[in-house]
Amino acid sequence: MTLIPLQERWHQGKLTGEWIVFAKNEGENYYLKLDIYPRDKSGNQKIHDEISRMAYAEFPFLTAP
Repeated sequence: MTLIPLQERWHQGKLTGEWIVFAKNEGENYYLKLDIYPRDKSGNQKIHDEISRMAYAEFPFLTAP
């Protein structure tokens, strides 16, 4: 289970603020991007733009939300 390592890192003060962005398609997860947690809304837009530009080109069967 992935929750236990996350809880351990939380208790040790070792969370890094990483985001794992994925999309589901027909029951499968497609991992689109790993990034740090953005400090402001412009960071959110940057992540969105990169996913739109690269990930959906690589996985054309996925649709943007």
